Amino acid sequence: MSNEKFYLRKLLHLSILLVVYLPRIVGYFHTKVILLVLTFTALTIEFLRARSEDFNSSFLKITGMLMKEKEKRGISGATYMLLSTTTVALLWDRLTFEFVVFVAVLVDGITPVVAGILREPPERKDLAHFITFTALAFVISVLSYHPIPLYIKILSGLTIGVMEFADFYPDDNVWAPISGALVMHLLLYLS
Repeated sequence: MSNEKFYLRKLLHLSILLVVYLPRIVGYFHTKVILLVLTFTALTIEFLRARSEDFNSSFLKITGMLMKEKEKRGISGATYMLLSTTTVALLWDRLTFEFVVFVAVLVDGITPVVAGILREPPERKDLAHFITFTALAFVISVLSYHPIPLYIKILSGLTIGVMEFADFYPDDNVWAPISGALVMHLLLYLS
């Protein structure tokens, strides 16, 4: 993937930040409905890609230039991000949703850009990515406007950064938001 396509992919990824502001515009219930519709649509597209070579071929002609090789053969990162974002919205309160999605999207969208400023963006995550993920998660957590105790924001944000780097199966876009929300929820419960 060329640098231009790589950075366009990250810019599109950052557009997911719009869902963080949906609860303030349409309410949290309607945000959940919108996310459910988007997730259902994404899953339908993934199902059609898996079942129809013609559909998959047409889909890849349109979006393939922005997809990683593993996404071309499997499920896209955008679908995984929608699944986890929707899960967080359904299981937790609005404040947790807004903070976790805000941090996860920013960390995932900005880290490769920051890590690639001094060199070509690598194909795989490396030590520079890990340091950048965790440092950005810390900074974003500290600077965020969310009225959550600072230590909880930092620990939740660091969890998101570590999970982005760890990239557990099936995708980091699944585990980063969900694990950040779990840590936040547990710490809020215990405090």
